[in-house]
Parts: sequence; C-alpha cells; structure tokens
Amino acid sequence: MEDASRGGSKRCQVVGCSFDLTAYGRRYYSKKRLCPEHLKAEAVQLCDTEGLFRFCQQCGKLERLEAFAGTRRSCRLGLHKRRLNHAACAARQQQQQRGRPHRSSSSGSSASCSGCNASADGDAARRQR
Repeated sequence: MEDASRGGSKRCQVVGCSFDLTAYGRRYYSKKRLCPEHLKAEAVQLCDTEGLFRFCQQCGKLERLEAFAGTRRSCRLGLHKRRLNHAACAARQQQQQRGRPHRSSSSGSSASCSGCNASADGDAARRQR
C-alpha cells in the first residue's frame, strides 16, 4: 500500500473510469493499472495517450489496437514470439529423440518444455481456423 503513504490511491488509467484499484484488493489489477472490466475490453482510451489500446494476454501490457488481428487477445508480436518458442522447442525435442534409442510416442514431451509438443504444421493449421 505504497500509494496510501503518498496520499493517493491507484485508479484505472482508462478515460472516465474512477475504479479504485487499491480498494479492490487484487494486486494484479493494481499492477496493470486497469480495472477488471477494462482489462477484458476490446478497446480502451487511455487518459494520457491518443489512440485505442487493448490488453495483450501474451505480453501482459496494453498495446495499440493496430497490433492485434481482429478480436484476438494476443498481439501479433506476442503470437510470433510464442510460435518461435514452440518451433525451437520442437526442434530441441527432435534432436533429443535422434540422440536416444527409439522410445514409444506415448512418452510425451521433455520435462524442460512441458506442454510444447506442437509442430510448425500444427501451428499453421491453427492459424487458419
């Protein structure tokens, strides 16, 4: 509660919103300086900045609306970084499998990269949907 010592409280940074983030009691919203409603909004106008913004779930920050494709919640750059990470993880897994004796495909992914067993072809198919 550093803001209380300075005599103020954190408020949502969207134009016209007076939601008191310190009274809400959730540190995440206070850290992002957005109320729950505006964190999920399709577009918001900020007090000190021109243009429309949306909260990116990949980057964890507000990005200009132009950075998003349609109504997606992740900006293009965030999605690109994620795809690169998945591709690198898949390449590491293939390299590890080549160096080891053949195991059944039910063994899944390595412990260092849990949940990252998508191939580049699978990513391309998901993007087209």
